[in-house]
Amino acid sequence: MPDELLEKVRKAIELTGYPLELESASIAEQRGWIPFHSVQYPDPTTQKLRELDLLIYKNINQRRLELHISCKSSSNKQFVFFTCDRGHYPAAMDLKFTPVIDNIEHRRSIPDLLSNLRFFASPREAVNYTMLSGPMVDRDAKALLYDAIMSTVTSIHHRPLPHRLLFDQRGTIYFFVVLVRGRMFDARFDHSIKSMVVEETDYAQWCGQFTVPDSYLRLFIDDHDGKKVPFTHVLHWFGDWIRVEFVKDTYFPSYLDHLEQVFGQLEENAISIFGKPWLPEHFPKIVKEGPRLKPKSSIKRKTHSRK
Repeated sequence: MPDELLEKVRKAIELTGYPLELESASIAEQRGWIPFHSVQYPDPTTQKLRELDLLIYKNINQRRLELHISCKSSSNKQFVFFTCDRGHYPAAMDLKFTPVIDNIEHRRSIPDLLSNLRFFASPREAVNYTMLSGPMVDRDAKALLYDAIMSTVTSIHHRPLPHRLLFDQRGTIYFFVVLVRGRMFDARFDHSIKSMVVEETDYAQWCGQFTVPDSYLRLFIDDHDGKKVPFTHVLHWFGDWIRVEFVKDTYFPSYLDHLEQVFGQLEENAISIFGKPWLPEHFPKIVKEGPRLKPKSSIKRKTHSRK
């Protein structure tokens, strides 16, 4: 193959998100995480196959951390997140884990137990976002970023919803991540100076709501003993808000290390809130196929409110 063709192929590849996906998987694997590439699942709206760039997991403190990751890369565009102070106590319901629990005191204790985790410690959240190309807004690129969010959010239907909510008692904690290669900026209005403040950042959060299809609401799902439980009862405790984290590629290794550190240091009475250890004796007693559905789903942005 001529050298000039090799160079063209190399440059073309570098303009895509594939190098970021491969590098991130390699970084995670070196730290003991198990990666899965191009995870396909049926889109809950169209039932057409949708693809999640990367799913990685690792057992930490005998519980499983599972990251649903979409990769976005740009060398000539800027990712801008318009943020406001959270203005409220971090919501325990925003952290998704299975099996679902209905112990309100345990639920309320989670933000304190994980107060060092950036998921809860971040003082601001994005109320909107855009992508810039020089001085202009690139609306097509913003649509691609929205698609990345959708890939992570709708992937919640792939594993947790609806058949894993109670059935498997082994604790699994889910994080939904958009991994960004490019310059990220936090833009916010500072009341003290009556002006916008723009700063470069390596991390942002966005919170939105996923709509559960009507066909789910009529379901009765199995718990670990095979008892039937109304799906709506379980969804109440699982919560239908989801927090997506935007992580800059250079911060990703530290992000993984921090997750491991925080969950690895939890004592047994704290980690037990997230389910039973991943040990053979806790493997589900009954194995059943997940429900076959043709659901419709949508996602809307969370309206920021100050309490």
